[in-house]
Amino acid sequence: MAIVIGVISVLSGVLFGYGKGIERRLDLLNMEARVINLILHAKSLAQSFEFTPQAGQIICGYGVHIDKDEQEIFIFQDTTDEEEDPDCALIGVGEYSSGDVRLEGERENISFINSILQIYDGTTAEDIVFFPPEPTTLINNRTGTTSASVIVHLTTDTTNQFEVVINHFGQVTTR
Repeated sequence: MAIVIGVISVLSGVLFGYGKGIERRLDLLNMEARVINLILHAKSLAQSFEFTPQAGQIICGYGVHIDKDEQEIFIFQDTTDEEEDPDCALIGVGEYSSGDVRLEGERENISFINSILQIYDGTTAEDIVFFPPEPTTLINNRTGTTSASVIVHLTTDTTNQFEVVINHFGQVTTR
């Protein structure tokens, strides 16, 4: 009888441990889908032409800002002053800056604070901005950049991770 209870205990422990691994992998897959959806949502906003800027502002495009220090990813309206820069050509357009408007909906923000996941330091994407109407894609405010990535991993295991890659055509892929 003691042997049967021992075997059942060992098997239950193995199954429980295996279940936790599956749960963490599912958390990674769900977050990967959320990151991809957030990027595609920003691209869609740039194509929708439903621009409602604040008074005196022009919305040049919509972007995604990846903040490794604050452990968050969010969508923003890349704005500029209507009188000073009607063609969206000044410095500061193409990256998140203090004059830009951060969108505050749940679909437009991902926070990794108090999460089992975090943005990896090796993430190369900082700002991905989509300019209408095509949309044209600008990565990290550099015209020569052909791609950048967002890497997210488990806080306890950096080998379990996903990578979302955005190229200068606005194509989003995973590795």
